Amino acid sequence: MALLTVPVPTQILLFSNDATEVTYTDGSQLQLSPCGAVFVHTKQVKQTAHPLQQLHRVQQRTQFVTSEFRAKVLEALEFRNRFAERPYICADLIDGKDLVNTHTDVHCVKWPKQPYGSEMVKTQPDGSVCVSSLDGYASLTLAPHQQEFNVRFLTKVSKPQSRNTQTCESKNANRKKRAHHVNTMEHDGSFTDILHQQDISNKSENREKDEKSCHGDSQIRNPFVWLVQHYSISSCPSHWKQALDLALKTHRDVTNGDSNAKLHECGEEAQSEKCIDRGTGDVVTSVLPASLPLNCAASHLHMWTREAYGVDNIQDGVYSVRQEKLKVICTDGIIYRLHWGSRPVVEVYPGDGSIIRSKGPTGCFFTLYWYENSRVEERVYSAENPPPDTTTRPYSIRRLMGTAARLFQHVRREDSSLIDNYSNCCWKMKTSTRLPSMPVPASVLEESKIPELGKFTAYTDGRVRIVFTDRTMLDMKWDFSSRLRKGKDSNSDMEEENDDSENNPPLHSFSLPKIRSDQAIPTGACRLLLSNGQYQLVSLHQPCGFSKYISIAKEWAAWVNSSPNERLNFYDSTVHNINKGRAVASELKKIQTFNYLCENSSAQPSRGMTRPQASYAHADSVPGPAMVRDVLKKMSQTINDIDNILDQKS
Repeated sequence: MALLTVPVPTQILLFSNDATEVTYTDGSQLQLSPCGAVFVHTKQVKQTAHPLQQLHRVQQRTQFVTSEFRAKVLEALEFRNRFAERPYICADLIDGKDLVNTHTDVHCVKWPKQPYGSEMVKTQPDGSVCVSSLDGYASLTLAPHQQEFNVRFLTKVSKPQSRNTQTCESKNANRKKRAHHVNTMEHDGSFTDILHQQDISNKSENREKDEKSCHGDSQIRNPFVWLVQHYSISSCPSHWKQALDLALKTHRDVTNGDSNAKLHECGEEAQSEKCIDRGTGDVVTSVLPASLPLNCAASHLHMWTREAYGVDNIQDGVYSVRQEKLKVICTDGIIYRLHWGSRPVVEVYPGDGSIIRSKGPTGCFFTLYWYENSRVEERVYSAENPPPDTTTRPYSIRRLMGTAARLFQHVRREDSSLIDNYSNCCWKMKTSTRLPSMPVPASVLEESKIPELGKFTAYTDGRVRIVFTDRTMLDMKWDFSSRLRKGKDSNSDMEEENDDSENNPPLHSFSLPKIRSDQAIPTGACRLLLSNGQYQLVSLHQPCGFSKYISIAKEWAAWVNSSPNERLNFYDSTVHNINKGRAVASELKKIQTFNYLCENSSAQPSRGMTRPQASYAHADSVPGPAMVRDVLKKMSQTINDIDNILDQKS
């Protein structure tokens, strides 16, 4: 009887919006939404299956995952929460022993301002520095080589998102504003002030009831869980900045031999005597990352791939086909971290405590950091001439540097062309408690059929569709608010003119339709349906090989957005200007006629026209300046004769 093999992750991808994609040894794939609330599992079809058999695709909510996918979802969530900005903690997927129940609502921690005289900052025997918060809810551990750090903190278990929670938050914000306004008012003892004070005292009991309904009773125990996250020195969040500064300062002072930084080696009595006073306010408060809700309020923004793409053969430089920015890549047990921006950085974590980081703007040099013999060792290597592999290290530096160099070139080349869904992801969208307004139906704003180009259509909701003559279709979004606003102003003027007339009814109020947000076409990009049937997302700023389609689409969209007066002079500065085209055609016709006359000089000239050959022969017979003057004179006469011929023909 054959044993069932459990699939093992071969590659894990984390995108800039915290979406996760896991590929397994059996060819299956697990996609986790950016919020972590929904996942899609795709199972590869066997080679012996029927050609019409489709992929086995299952979509479920993470909270109600079945036992078949439970282990895979737990692995994906653990990796996501380690590197994501906000964690997703589901109580149904956590062992009861790992839950910490407390009456306190932990949402912020307090750090000491100075590392000296505090037992909260300690140096470990392995060279790392551990900084603990004064309340014990969080701790930060700086690696011995000072290039990375881990944080461990208490985070609340995710709860379902409801409209009542948002209402309570809005009530609390308004209540704080009213309290601040009352405290800053200057009372003059008037009758109005007395009534206002009585009204505040009468509503104090109702406020307490509202607070209990929003925050819950103090006797209720809130479930928390300890969470560990990994960060790089290059991208430290603001809420861990104070703790990181304490750790770096302590590590620097210990390296320099400062005696004040070695207080952790003294006894507990000495530490307690020199500990800072927690009641003096000599602390720094930072807010902890809040966990995401169990359900997603913007699930329509989830983007799923129909095929298992991943990063196929990362050594050959073939990267994600989803055309999104990657943040973390884990393959073959090696973690690659990508930092996008004007100064891109690629970091490699082999797993033995060392780190390889790119250096410089070209990505040709890398620095290897590791801790050995109570000091930090650094080595700078070139990617073009990497060091040979040795038996002392469990990995090949040559292979890791080659992969990191290709990733760096990928980051630098695709920084502006790839799609960054960080600000357009589901957990970044703010939900509104107000009732939705009536939708405005979209209609055709402009439609044109241009010979030898195709059919152009623009809609009032911002959609633009172009069908070119080569069977290529382009879809994109454009802001036509200025064009619609001009139409609204003209309608309002017509309504004012028709107010006095009884026979003409007033025009209805015109409301601007909102720009349609299509999740398949991100902002700043367009979608091309090529003639071979494949879809291609192309950036509007860097179209690469599709510039002829993008330039035409942008030019036509700008023309649609212009007013009728602006359209008269829209093409004045371009080659499409009619007057310039006529002038160019006229000059070309003159040149062709002149060449014809020169080639056929033996022909009989028309009346009033001198034979060019005779003039040139006479000019050649007279040497000196008179020859040049005679040639120019005859040339001018020839051009005038050509103009007369063209006028007679026209």
